Amino acid sequence: MQLPSIPKDCYYEDYVAAILSAGGYFLDRSVHRTEDGLDLLELDVVAGKFAPDHYENTIIEVKSGGWGIKDLFKVNGWLNYLGHSKAAFIYQIAPDGKDEATMQGFAKELKIDLLRNPVQADGKIDDTAILKSFAIDLSAVPKQAIKTLRYCYDMERVMLDYIHTYSKQNGAFQTPERVYQYFRKLIDESFFIKDPLQRLRFLTDLSMEHRNIACILDNELKGNGVLTADQCTRFDNLYEIENPKEMACRPVDVALYVQLLNRLLVLKGITEYLLTPKTPATTWIEKFLANLSYNAQSGNVSQAIELLKKHPHFYLYPYFYQIFFFVYGGYFMVSRKDEEYNVLSGITGVPVGEIDMALSFWDQLFPTPTPWMTTINHGGLYYHRFMPAPLRGLGTNYRRHLYAPEGVKDPDKQFENLNQVAGSNNCYNDMIHWNNAAYIMLERDSNLHEHTNGDANKFDRHVKAAGEYIQRKGIYQDVKLLTDLAAAAKCRGFKLQGFVCTLSPDAYDVYVIKPKNSLLSFPINQVIGELNLDQGHMRHCFVMGTDEQYKKSDDDTIWFTGTLHHASLDRMDSVVDEFDKIA
Repeated sequence: MQLPSIPKDCYYEDYVAAILSAGGYFLDRSVHRTEDGLDLLELDVVAGKFAPDHYENTIIEVKSGGWGIKDLFKVNGWLNYLGHSKAAFIYQIAPDGKDEATMQGFAKELKIDLLRNPVQADGKIDDTAILKSFAIDLSAVPKQAIKTLRYCYDMERVMLDYIHTYSKQNGAFQTPERVYQYFRKLIDESFFIKDPLQRLRFLTDLSMEHRNIACILDNELKGNGVLTADQCTRFDNLYEIENPKEMACRPVDVALYVQLLNRLLVLKGITEYLLTPKTPATTWIEKFLANLSYNAQSGNVSQAIELLKKHPHFYLYPYFYQIFFFVYGGYFMVSRKDEEYNVLSGITGVPVGEIDMALSFWDQLFPTPTPWMTTINHGGLYYHRFMPAPLRGLGTNYRRHLYAPEGVKDPDKQFENLNQVAGSNNCYNDMIHWNNAAYIMLERDSNLHEHTNGDANKFDRHVKAAGEYIQRKGIYQDVKLLTDLAAAAKCRGFKLQGFVCTLSPDAYDVYVIKPKNSLLSFPINQVIGELNLDQGHMRHCFVMGTDEQYKKSDDDTIWFTGTLHHASLDRMDSVVDEFDKIA
């Protein structure tokens, strides 16, 4: 299972979101505004930056391709509608018929930061413009943290689809649909409440309305009927809920996730309130209304507001918890606790000495009979209670890469190393069960395992090697990805990987990379037509792939213009001479 090597559409939105989140921004994602059944707007990403004395939100639209000036006007309309001052438009490929300087001019007039995030010839994405515009320094962030965030965002989509599908297929149950509507209301309605105290009241009321919903769902699916929150105050199988042994998707994990997200947004709401400039009340009625709004908060929330502002780095807590939950899976390995505190501090900015204070604040905000952070029976894991198992599993996968010795890429060897790092079999077994829960949930997304023939790594190597060869050749004026051109031409379902390399205005070469050698005859004319390219200007087409008869020896095959040539794509230079005979 792997993320798309060159992300498009929602996976590209995930990629951009992960860069921003790893770079210090708290994210709201996929926010919808509907009125009378009409979808008025959908915000891809809203990135919030919290400073000691203020916070600022940036609206971000993300496009891999197929966009134009009307999209810039749309984002400008969102700015005016929401009353925000900052927006960014991030794209991979420029629209047809407009040069980038012209588009930059339009964007500047519309108060939008237009950022190019191109895929380079070697298959890597150039994030320079994003990092510079958002003042992001990723030097203290492990690379795997960014991948883990991408998996997390995809998992949220999968979970939402799963619970929605489950509710439709199991109509006799009431609570699954209630969980789905809870999620939509939490994300789509709370964001548009501008007053921080009113938004806090909405979020706390929503949490109370759905309190114990995961427990209620678990009981209903067991055949106990739909209980009230007061009747269902605890799981009778909490250990099994938090540490599943069976590899199966579970609706209860989705309910736990939505409740977790609700609590996180309450913390964010408190922080926004503390950082919002207060306009002094000048009349008795203004003072009365201000006090009424503040006192309308639940007792523990109003107390938490007073307590939180005494914490030196309180403004970083929402972001701290977002990374703790979505990257670390809400737990620490006791054997590496000091190291994990140091890395988490480096990512979030919360000093190591304040992490325990930040973790204990959750108890003050959401008081329970036992602390939220606890140590599992065998003592090897220090974890946040009531975390969905798949989310914890992402934390396991993150550590598999984080603690792997340099140069070790084989998953089995990485897991063997993690077992040694864990310090005990019981600790490792719990982590593996969580990892399996994440895997089985993400497995529902077929795009994560599109190349299931065992050649996924080889295929990625094909793309990278071809791109590096093209760069070394140094004869092309411009290099574009086939998928970018397909997006600009609005070709739906186009998945062919490769490059179109321009030599001059009336000459170009095409390089096509296929996951396996299924057909020697290649419909290049059809592809060129779909991409709106001039067939008469195509000089050569090189088609590369894997010949199955050479699979055992791990040899790759490159073939072009109907003639088959054998070579190893591990050493792209070995076929340069063959290419140069034609090119």
